[in-house]
Amino acid sequence: MVCMLSSVMFGITHYTLADIYRMVTSFNTQDITYIILWKERYPRMVIAVVTGVLLAIEGAISQLLTRNPLDSPNVLGINFSSIFFIIVFVVLFNVSDQI
Repeated sequence: MVCMLSSVMFGITHYTLADIYRMVTSFNTQDITYIILWKERYPRMVIAVVTGVLLAIEGAISQLLTRNPLDSPNVLGINFSSIFFIIVFVVLFNVSDQI
């Protein structure tokens, strides 16, 4: 929870807990704070949390399938295949300009 709040609070512009609470309880789409928090920082935080949860689930499944408590994604080549598909996606859909 501390890391999640820190990722929303700190950046180029710092926000207090009161600012974050105000943005959660009131929706003023003309306010620049609203735009920064709801359009940039909250989605980034959610993506980071979901990625962490999915990596934890993948690690647990990998350890259960191989019955190896020291198993990691490197053993099965999951890291390298994900990097390969990221490169394929960037080349095929030309998303390098948007990054």
